Amino acid sequence: MALMTGTIAKYRFERFEVRPASRQLLVDGRPAKLGTRALDLLLTLIERRERVVTKNELLQLVWPGLVVEEGNLTVHIVALRKLLGPTAIVTIPGRGYKFALQIEGVEAQAPEPKRRDNSSGPDLVQGNLPLQLAPLYGRDKDLAAVRALVERHRLVSVVGPGGIGKTRLVQAVAHGLREDFSDGTWLIELAPLTDPQLVVPTVGRVIVGHARRQRRLR
Repeated sequence: MALMTGTIAKYRFERFEVRPASRQLLVDGRPAKLGTRALDLLLTLIERRERVVTKNELLQLVWPGLVVEEGNLTVHIVALRKLLGPTAIVTIPGRGYKFALQIEGVEAQAPEPKRRDNSSGPDLVQGNLPLQLAPLYGRDKDLAAVRALVERHRLVSVVGPGGIGKTRLVQAVAHGLREDFSDGTWLIELAPLTDPQLVVPTVGRVIVGHARRQRRLR
């Protein structure tokens, strides 16, 4: 399967280190026994740690092209919690899961993202989307249609029943448009909000928090 691990050397958190390239999880510097699917699941959650990942999205990414019961996902979540600790992966009732541990260091092997030329101001990051996305098959027409709408309108809503791949579709569109906007494209989860007054602070918190983490890693 294709995961977004192309430029990451390692993730570190607490006693653990994840090495995507060699597909290893180290505990106190020693390799831990972890199955292929469990490792794929862990990487998927870590790479999307700034938001809740729905069960349907996890099933599509970790078991691409397969019909898998939700119980399989639960089994691997339980196994990861047993290894990493009960607070490592948080269950968001009715929505999905979120990786909750603080990532202490991410080492990138790829060149730094392109920044706006501004010698008098702080470095600007190009959004919070990963450098690579898992392939999206059979959606070329949908991708082209949504992209065309985004290029013509400031606000575009993609609606439909849960589990049909709306999030993956818009992520792919946003990923393809990163170079078209000076400040890149951003993924910000608004579904948990119940008060419209929290929209602006939430957007600001995601952008500022991401920028601070990027500066610490440089």
